[in-house]
Amino acid sequence: MKKSAIIFALALAAVSCSETANRHGDFAKYAVVEIGKEETPFLDGISENGREVLNLYRFAAMEADMIYWQQAFSDKAALDTLGDEIVREYAMVNYGPWDRLSGKAFVGGYPKTLPAGLMFYPSDMTEEEFRNWDNPDKYSPYTLIRRNEHGA
Repeated sequence: MKKSAIIFALALAAVSCSETANRHGDFAKYAVVEIGKEETPFLDGISENGREVLNLYRFAAMEADMIYWQQAFSDKAALDTLGDEIVREYAMVNYGPWDRLSGKAFVGGYPKTLPAGLMFYPSDMTEEEFRNWDNPDKYSPYTLIRRNEHGA
C-alpha cells in the first residue's frame, strides 16, 4: 500500500511538474497501480485474525524494504538532502541515485552508471580480489561484504 501511495504521489508530481520530472527522470515509464483506498472497503470480510496476519505481512515488507535499501544503496539518508523534491522522490522509487531501468545516474556526485555489485561488495573490489578471498559466504545472496578498518 505504501508503494502505491508513493507511485500515486509521483504521478501527481509528474503531472504537475512534468518539465522538472523530465529533466531528472521519466515518471511516465512507471505504472500507477491502485491497490485500494481508505474509502473503499477492500478489507471487508477479513477476520480480525486475517487483519493481524496482513499487519504481519506489512511489517515483514517494511523489514525487507530496509534490507533492500542496504543492498541497493546503503545510505538512504543521503537522499534526504537532495534539494529538488521530484529528484528525491525519483531516487526513492529507484532505491538510489541511478535510474533502475537505464542504469544511469540522475544525481551528480555518484558513478555515472549503476555499480555492478550494488552494495553487496565494495565498489573498488576487483574480480580477482573477490575470487581470492577465502570465505564461503561470499556467494550468499544474504551477505554484504565490507572492508575492515585496514582496507582488507
